[in-house]
Amino acid sequence: MSVRSLMTFILGLAVAVTAAAPSVAGECSGEEKLKAKCRERDGDRDVDVIHVRIKAGVPGANVTVRITGDDGYQQDFPVTLDDRGRGKLKVRVDGDDDDYTVSIVECDVNRRVECDD
Repeated sequence: MSVRSLMTFILGLAVAVTAAAPSVAGECSGEEKLKAKCRERDGDRDVDVIHVRIKAGVPGANVTVRITGDDGYQQDFPVTLDDRGRGKLKVRVDGDDDDYTVSIVECDVNRRVECDD
């Protein structure tokens, strides 16, 4: 095998591997559906749990869910969507009455959720 044909083979293999494994980090389908609700944790009035569900995303995508509170609370959580474009997240927050905004940062999708005791 000549050097030229070896280089052609290696280049072709590199292109094939790159095409077979595309990066899906932060991709959006434009059809994402975001649901969020807040529940009081059983027996603990000082802690609420925000439940987040994502549907209709890009399968295998890595997205960032941002939870922002009216009191200045803000935190980002990485979520990897499954092979059907779905993902779940549960986050414990301080039990004070507060309103939160839950967002998928990359897709500019958001939902308001109220945590009232």
